[in-house]
Amino acid sequence: MTQLMKLPDLKKELGISRTGIYAAVASGDFPAQIKISSRSVAWIREEVEEWVAKRKAARDAAQAAKVAEKAARSESSVSRNSARGVRHA
Repeated sequence: MTQLMKLPDLKKELGISRTGIYAAVASGDFPAQIKISSRSVAWIREEVEEWVAKRKAARDAAQAAKVAEKAARSESSVSRNSARGVRHA
């Protein structure tokens, strides 16, 4: 069965304010809520977890790119210094 998350649970688990959640929904950056009764909405836990996983993957990819860029710069610096005859201790 699909698990639903009410707004207080969502706020607690994600650490995002009500305003932040609704702004992200409005911008299309966060899964939209579903109406579960005439006066109640909830979010599908699986969709929220997928959203978190995508954000984590984006963060990890950005960190990996920074590490690769730093390594390339370091390698390039060593190559330039070697060409100049600079020795490393």
